[in-house]
Amino acid sequence: MIKKVISHPPPRHLDDFLALCIVKEIFPFIEMEYKIPDKKDLDNEEIMVLDVGGMLDFDKNNFDHHQLATTDGGYVYESSLSLVLKKFIDKNKVPLAIKQIGFVDNYGLQTATKLGVISDKGTRFKITIIKGLIFSWGVCDVVYKSILSLYKDDADELEMVKFIDYLYHNLELSCKQELDESIRRYELECVRFENTVSDGNFVDINSFKIFVSGSVISMATKLFTDYGCHFVVCRNSFNNNHTSIIKNTTDKRSADFDLNKLKNGFEVVFMHKSGFMLVVNEEFEKCKDKILDKMRRELI
Repeated sequence: MIKKVISHPPPRHLDDFLALCIVKEIFPFIEMEYKIPDKKDLDNEEIMVLDVGGMLDFDKNNFDHHQLATTDGGYVYESSLSLVLKKFIDKNKVPLAIKQIGFVDNYGLQTATKLGVISDKGTRFKITIIKGLIFSWGVCDVVYKSILSLYKDDADELEMVKFIDYLYHNLELSCKQELDESIRRYELECVRFENTVSDGNFVDINSFKIFVSGSVISMATKLFTDYGCHFVVCRNSFNNNHTSIIKNTTDKRSADFDLNKLKNGFEVVFMHKSGFMLVVNEEFEKCKDKILDKMRRELI
């Protein structure tokens, strides 16, 4: 019997938020903990480890997808959500919307839109509000039933954008108070983001615009879309002792730059499979100048 589910600390992503809702609906009284799991957690079948841990083992209830090799023509559609659904709903069927949610988690909404995997028509705001919801029984029930509807023969080819509209509509009908609270938190987060931008520094290196901040950046995409940044160097959101380097994949110059060129001399904690983010095992204040020096040598 599964007694606890462990997932990574916030911020939540759409795939793991929806997956946790599924788990909470199936196991209503399950304990939820946000941390980086250790080997003891991964080996304990009574503990589900979701979207973190670097392991995929259905028997041990380990559901991470970040370590998977590329498939489907070079792209990975698997996600913590699709893995949980394979375990508990249908091991042979993955609806189109679920595949597209996995692609967005692996490569980002901008890349998914650019490649034509989805058509981003006002989807970003709804996704932000959905994944900011609390895990109330009402929210989890709506998510569970909405996702189950995708397994009907006439809905398994429904695209992600239309599914998000459908899910958001169902939440408006049944969980309006929770939605309004998520919108309020998002508005406060936008204010905090602007304050973080004011406190950070913009550095120009060979015509590349780099934002450098000792704060956790939860809205890096806004730095790319609203401020024209090519790179962000900041404190990692999962572990304050780690530092993240994130690149803008919608700009050709930064998208073509290989972040592996910056990793020499650092212990690499994580490199995203799409290459858009590198995380190193060193505190921000201790490594920011070294990272910028490397960028001055490598960015041409």
